[in-house]
Amino acid sequence: LGFPHVHYLMLPWQTGLYSAGDWQGFAEATFNQQAGIDPERWQVQVAAGAFGDERLAVAAPRDLLHDLRELFKLQRLPLVTCAPLLTAVAQQYWRQLPADCVLAVPEAESLSCLY
Repeated sequence: LGFPHVHYLMLPWQTGLYSAGDWQGFAEATFNQQAGIDPERWQVQVAAGAFGDERLAVAAPRDLLHDLRELFKLQRLPLVTCAPLLTAVAQQYWRQLPADCVLAVPEAESLSCLY
């Protein structure tokens, strides 16, 4: 999945956020404030991270994810994972990328970048 179906945020470290639920609430509030994303209509996931580290958050429409699950079920195909396009490309080529590179993935109406 890619833009406009997926939105990313790099959440800076926040003192006072100790649990996954704390980070989840922070991500949902930040997506809502910065992009008008309603957490009732969008699935928000926050990557785990070490204490003191920033965390990547991803949001995708709940109805789209539901429709994809139903489509796969209807076709009797296993839906093992659903990853944003930028994440999938980064995971595929991570070891080949120099430490100071910028990874750019062109999509239909946007350009996703990872610094």
